[in-house]
Amino acid sequence: MKFVEQAAGIERIEPWPMGDHMLFASCGIPALAVTASNIFGLMGSVLHSQDDNIEMIDFEALGGAVQFLESCAGRME
Repeated sequence: MKFVEQAAGIERIEPWPMGDHMLFASCGIPALAVTASNIFGLMGSVLHSQDDNIEMIDFEALGGAVQFLESCAGRME
């Protein structure tokens, strides 16, 4: 996935064996997981807590993720 390294604001991290994407990957269906680069730090302090709310959303980062996913989908056609 060379284009991942070329995408502005996108950081490739090591795959992790948890999350919804694993249901697909374990069946041999290609899957792409998009998350915060500091997901493991957020797991213990923010996720599923009262701090996990809409005010925490970085809409600029979310828009970048959407653009990245659109470019990925375009490569699959």
